[in-house]
Amino acid sequence: NKRINTRPPTNIYGLGRGRTGIGGPKTLEDTNSNFTLRRKEDKEEVEQMDRLRQMIESRLRVTLPDNLPDALRDGVVLCHLANQIRPRSVGSIHVPSPAVPKLTLAKCRRNVDNFLDACKRIGVDQER
Repeated sequence: NKRINTRPPTNIYGLGRGRTGIGGPKTLEDTNSNFTLRRKEDKEEVEQMDRLRQMIESRLRVTLPDNLPDALRDGVVLCHLANQIRPRSVGSIHVPSPAVPKLTLAKCRRNVDNFLDACKRIGVDQER
């Protein structure tokens, strides 16, 4: 079996063509500016996540795990946050129990849908 090389051609620095495959090879300067921009965006995202974590922890008086996306994935914290902002805005929250410590995907989805519905009723702008 002969292997087909599907990787874009590279120059002597190991730098390939741009994402579109159009134009000449990237220069080291282009790569450095892209790397710097990506690092800046990553830093801003981390700062936004930290602010979001602090706001949620403050409103709910809880301590969230380090991995915020995982902590929000099942929708439980989101539903409690909506209810803290406007009481009874989420009428039903599926929560894990000692017998079943992990929610099914369907229950997680219902929690997130309930949170999104509550956001609409509260008046959160859907475009943001």
